[in-house]
Amino acid sequence: MQTIKSISDNILSIQLLQALPVAVYTCDVRGSIQLFNEAAVELWGKKPVPGVDKWCGAWKLYKADGSPIPPEEGPMARVLKGATIAENEELILEKPGGEKRFILANPRPLFDEAGQMSGAINLLVDITERKRGEIDTSRLAAIVQNSDDAIISKNLDGFVLTWNPAAERLFGYTAEEMIGQPILKLIPPDRLDEENYIMEQITGGNLVDHFTTKRQKKDGTLLDISLTISPIKDRDGKVIGASKIARDITRSRIEEEKLRKSEKNLKELANAMPQLVWITDSKGSVTYFNERVSEYNVPAPPDEIWNWPELLHPEDHNATVKEWKRAIEKSTIFMKEHRFHMADGNYRWHLTRVMPFVDEHGVITKWIGSATDIDDMKTMALRKDDFLSVASHELRTPITSIKAYSQLLSETYRNSNDSFLKNALLKLEIQSNKMTKLVTDFLKLSKIESGKLQLTREKFLINDLVREVVGEIQFVSVNHKIILKEEGEAVVNADRERISQVLANFLNNAIKYSPGADEVVVVIQPYDSDVRVSVIDKGIGINREDHERIFERFYRATSNANIPFSGFGIGLYISAEIIRRHDGEIGVKSEAGKGSTFYFHLPIAK
Repeated sequence: MQTIKSISDNILSIQLLQALPVAVYTCDVRGSIQLFNEAAVELWGKKPVPGVDKWCGAWKLYKADGSPIPPEEGPMARVLKGATIAENEELILEKPGGEKRFILANPRPLFDEAGQMSGAINLLVDITERKRGEIDTSRLAAIVQNSDDAIISKNLDGFVLTWNPAAERLFGYTAEEMIGQPILKLIPPDRLDEENYIMEQITGGNLVDHFTTKRQKKDGTLLDISLTISPIKDRDGKVIGASKIARDITRSRIEEEKLRKSEKNLKELANAMPQLVWITDSKGSVTYFNERVSEYNVPAPPDEIWNWPELLHPEDHNATVKEWKRAIEKSTIFMKEHRFHMADGNYRWHLTRVMPFVDEHGVITKWIGSATDIDDMKTMALRKDDFLSVASHELRTPITSIKAYSQLLSETYRNSNDSFLKNALLKLEIQSNKMTKLVTDFLKLSKIESGKLQLTREKFLINDLVREVVGEIQFVSVNHKIILKEEGEAVVNADRERISQVLANFLNNAIKYSPGADEVVVVIQPYDSDVRVSVIDKGIGINREDHERIFERFYRATSNANIPFSGFGIGLYISAEIIRRHDGEIGVKSEAGKGSTFYFHLPIAK
């Protein structure tokens, strides 16, 4: 019979116990720990006190499923209570620092010479690394089994060792049909040399990444495939096989081909257009020009930023650059008439339009621009402007005479009882005033088109000017109340008369186009670098499609109100030109049937 004394004195001497590579300890019949080796201390993470600590030296003990085990119900305790314990009971012990180790417990009872139980011995085998390897293997197997990519392993002779479900779906062969078969079954005859190249790389320990090729399905169909092949090595680092991941890229190849054809068609379309067309990135750097660029005086298409100085007329350069930068900063459409330097050395007028394109988050990703040659139209327009200028000047004298005679007749027959005569003279004066305004507008238009509109700048408080204009318009308006809201004060350096003209135009339009309302609101809003003046009405409003063109020359917005309004579409064009020549911004926000807000920004004087 084995006894604790015989073990300690004879069979398992202290020296032998310490020399064992696995954890071993003994308990007396009461469960008190008696002997233990250093391997047990290392496993437990602490050194028990003999005769005091009981059952097991582990800080905490758990079943294999993770549920906790009280010390008095552990394997050693159960053996000492007479229970039969299976060999290699799998447990989890926790060290005082929280580290957990997987172990196999093998407790056995010890008996004295009389055959009475005198204690027990327990051998604890640490299987943590093996267990972790099994977990990693299980996880890897789950990944391989559930992967959408075909994952195949083969030995150095090219015979298939493993074949996952995705490989079955991709190639049509079952695992039973492919395991043990040469991988060459998948390779078309004209691509057999590829396998030699791949194996040369693998045996050299190299990764073959994103190798694009074709492979053959069971039914003979060819697939476009992207392969990634990695060497499999043993513990000594020796290459013993290869792991292959295969992804079907047939659909993406088809989509790429469609995209390539689409891009080709778009480029052909762009090259067939009579306009110069280009694309820039979000910051304005050019990424594409159509072939029309060869018609312009640009030595080589710029690849960093739109090279305005080489292409633009010197007189148009500064204004164009300034407006282009403003469009980029504010993410707005850029539109400009300017002169481009042609390859023959001449300058021709062009209308440039550049639009921003945004992603699903509203962030600009690119700009697409076009420049249309309008030189012939511009020449005709200049001739028309010359005609308007001459005609306006020629009309001023007879109109002035008509107005003078009508005023003289009105004064002469002021006390006349002839109502028809007095009414006719009144209408004559009204119509002559309209003619005077029309001729004046045409003259201003002529000056703008010829570049002769001069600005007389001075510094003044914009609030004073707004109050003055509001007062003048309010004096003659009997049906509308003009409400002025001042959110602050601002000094501008501008042409006082021209800015008054813009504001008066806004106010007159607001009153004119809101016959069913009784008030107009004017708001002054100073900001850090500029001041905004807005005129708000509750009139007929403007359709959204008219917003971008409302400031064009002679443009008349359509109305859903079916109310006839007179005018030639000159006033807003003149106003826009005046504000732009002040380096300002003009705009409109409107909705048909709900009113409009016309506004302009002017830089605050430094």
